Amino acid sequence: MFRDNRFQWRLAHLTGIFDFLNELNLKLQFRNNTIISNYDGT
Repeated sequence: MFRDNRFQWRLAHLTGIFDFLNELNLKLQFRNNTIISNYDGT
């Protein structure tokens, strides 16, 4: 399973997406934050 290069590439891609979403989620948990105010910072 982990020897398949295609699977590894997809797993790495998904990891990057979820890392971005997690960072955005943490920023939005603070008061008075909106997506617009955080868009430039990510």
